[in-house]
This record gives sequence, structure tokens and C-alpha cells, in this order.
Amino acid sequence: MIVFGWNHFNIKSFTSAEIGFSDSENSGIVIERRQKYFHLFWIPFFGIGKMWAVRKAGDSKLYDAPAAITYQIMKEKIEVKTPWYTYIGPIILVVIGLMFFISNAYEHYVWEKRSEAKFENEIQTKLSMIAKPTDFDYYVFENIKGSYSYDKVYLKVAKFHQDQITFYTDHAKIEGYSLEPVQVAQSFKLDKEERDAIIINKNDLQKSFSQDYEGRYNFKGLQLFADNENYVLKEVFRVDGPKLTRGGSSSFRSNEITLGLVNKGFYATVTEVEPIEGSIEWKLSEPIMAQPGQRFMLKGSGNAYTPYKFRVACLDEEGKSYQFIVSGKGLNYEIERKI
Repeated sequence: MIVFGWNHFNIKSFTSAEIGFSDSENSGIVIERRQKYFHLFWIPFFGIGKMWAVRKAGDSKLYDAPAAITYQIMKEKIEVKTPWYTYIGPIILVVIGLMFFISNAYEHYVWEKRSEAKFENEIQTKLSMIAKPTDFDYYVFENIKGSYSYDKVYLKVAKFHQDQITFYTDHAKIEGYSLEPVQVAQSFKLDKEERDAIIINKNDLQKSFSQDYEGRYNFKGLQLFADNENYVLKEVFRVDGPKLTRGGSSSFRSNEITLGLVNKGFYATVTEVEPIEGSIEWKLSEPIMAQPGQRFMLKGSGNAYTPYKFRVACLDEEGKSYQFIVSGKGLNYEIERKI
């Protein structure tokens, strides 16, 4: 229900002497200049004129000013300006709009700063991995003209020298628009057929992606392959074994806690869970076979409201051991691979 209408309030009060009457004339009355206004939900929005009114001594009622009084007021040329709070409704709307604008501008500023920091971090990651490659590194190039799966070129580092890197290519064999790093790595790992090799200078690799945040969308790419098309280096990642991260469903109640994990690396068998800090007793009744991309849960009993830390040990397919440190409090936890 929308409540609206009009009302009035006192702007300024005068005695009869203040408007030019003698002390004996109209003594005992108060003359008021009142502002009439339109309101919405009782909030003044704009003025709709003014009025003169009087109050008599001992009488709380408000009366229209008699003609003699209004004539005297006109004679004395008494003027009272409309107060700013007559327009408090529009002012509130403007303030709310301004606050909304400032809030959006600040959120955009924060987002832009985070985006810029992420961009700079990606640049440094690419430059670092180009400078110090390993044979566990994978490169994803994308044709500057499109972003379909067939516009991507996937490369795996085969050999590396001071100024060059030799890659294996699996361009025709990997399908899918958005692939997890382990899916790309698994394709190279499972396919043992002889692949084509390509040699790319490190200097060209460094030029194959934009390093200018403002001009990143105007980057033209680089011709690196036999098709003479321009490509941009979209991603460089390293998959050198199991990689346990947060994922899946986590919960805790009373003295029971369940943490969700996902293996984003190669196959792993979780063999041991050992407490390091805290009062939680973590349970592993039998080894967990974690396939690439598989989610699993670790359960424990104890006080999850206090900080905890524990070690997760696992083996890859070749029997190589890996260890991960899980630390946190409640359902806020981090996972770090121990080198």
C-alpha cells in the first residue's frame, strides 16, 4: 500500500509585534509561516506552497490567519524561504543512488585490482616456467581467431636447452573445450605412440602472450606453427604427480568432521593420514584409490573448532611417495604438497 498526500509544518513563528502590530493588538497570539508539502510514506518530497496560520494563547488548535494579519504581513513584506528539508525525499533518493554508485565503483575497483594482480601472477608464472622448464610442463596455445577446442594446440615439454624448448604435440588427439590440466597430461601419458616434435625459441615463447594488462585484449599473437596462423599462449601448467586440493562436500557437527578433497593430478593411492597438530583423530580404515579428477572424503573425530594439521601420504602408480599437509580450522582449510 502506497501512502501519499499533503501536509504542512511550521517554518518560523512570529509574535504580533514582530509583524508590526502594537503590543495591545492581537496580543497573546503566535503567527506561524507554514510550509505545505507533498509526502510519500510521510516523507516530504516537494513543497506545494506556504500558508499563514495563528495559534491563540491557551488553545492548541491552528487557525487560518485573518485578513488583517495577512494584510499586515504583506505590508511589512515578510518573506520566509522554503527550508531544504522540504525536499528530504529526493535528497534521500540521491544519497542512496550516490551510495549505490560509489559501492559499485569500489567493487569494480577491487575487482580490477584483483584481476590485474591475477594477470601479473600469470605472467610471472609463464616467464618462470619458460626460463626453467621441466619435462612435466604442458603448454596450451589458442588461435587468436577463435576459442573452440579445435583452435587449441597442446604441447608437452620433451627436451629443453638454454635458448630453446623441444615439445611433443598432441593437437589432433586431445578433444574438449575446457580441459583440466590432468586431462591434458593424461592424454600425453596414455598415448605412447611417437609424436611430432616442434622446437620453439624461448624468446618467441615470451612474446606469445600479452604482458600489458591494458592492452591484453588487443594482443595479436604470434606465428609459431606450420599453419601460419597467429596463436597466443593461454596457459602453462605442471603436472608431476598426484595433486590433492579442496573439493567435494565438507561438514562438521558435534565432534565429527568430514573434509572433501579432489585429486587434480595423476593417479594416487592414499595410504596414511597422520595428525600433526590439534585434537582430531583422523580415520583411514583402508587405502583410498584416487583416480585423476576423483573426489573423496577424509573423516575425523574431535574438536574441529580449534586449529588442526595433519599429513596425508600417498603413492603414485610407480610407487613413488608424495605427502600433503592439510591445515585449518573448522571447514576453512588449505592443502599444500610437501616437497
